[in-house]
Amino acid sequence: VRTTPLSLSSPTSSSASGCARIRVPVRSLGWAKLNCRTGPLQNTEITAGLICFFLAAAHVWTLEHRKYISEVERNYPKLQGEIKQYVFGDVAGHPSMFVVVRIRNLGADSIVEDYSVTALLDHRTFSGMVMKLPRYINLDTRQLFTSADSLYNKTGEVPIQRGSQKTGVLWARFDSVKQSDLERCTFLIRYSDINGKVYTVNSKDFPYAGHEFKTFPGLTSAN
Repeated sequence: VRTTPLSLSSPTSSSASGCARIRVPVRSLGWAKLNCRTGPLQNTEITAGLICFFLAAAHVWTLEHRKYISEVERNYPKLQGEIKQYVFGDVAGHPSMFVVVRIRNLGADSIVEDYSVTALLDHRTFSGMVMKLPRYINLDTRQLFTSADSLYNKTGEVPIQRGSQKTGVLWARFDSVKQSDLERCTFLIRYSDINGKVYTVNSKDFPYAGHEFKTFPGLTSAN
C-alpha cells in the first residue's frame, strides 16, 4: 500500500493529483491610517473640554463646601460678645473693674468659661484677676452687685442655647496699676466655648459703653 502525502504545492489540476486545493487569502499589512485632526480647531475643542471640567469640579466643591459650612453652624457654637457697661471702684484697697457683658449664641448650645480681662495702656499690659462675686458687694461709688449677676456662674454650668443670650457681670481686680490709670485703659475680655475656641471682645468696639452702671434685661444689679 502506498500513501501519497498531501502536497502544498499548487498542482495544475486537483483531479489529477487527488489532493484538495486550499486557498488562503493573504493581505499585505501596512501602517494603520488614523483619522486625527490637528490645528486650531482641535486645540479649541481641548480647551473647551478643560474649561467644562474645571467648572464642573468647582461646582461640586461649592456644593460640598456649603454642606460643610451648614454642618459647622449646626454642630459648633458661634458666640458674640458685647460690652454693655463698665464701672471702676476700689475694693479693699484693690483697683477693680466691673463690666457688664452680654454673650449671644448663634450656633450649637455651649457653656462659656475661662474668662480673662486684660488692660492695655501706653504699650503696657496688665492682667486682671477675675474674682468671684460675693453675695453682695458695695463700691465707694455706691454701686451694688450681687452674686446672682455673676456672668461666670450664668454661663459656666448651664449652656447658652442656640438663639439665646446671657447678660452678667465680671469683676476683675488689678494689683499692678493705679486706679486713675486703670480708668484710662483699653480692655480685652476673652472667653472660650465648649470646644475650647477662644473669643475676644475689645472695649474699643463699644465706645458707647459708659461708666454709669444701669440695669439690663437678665441683670438684677442696679445703682
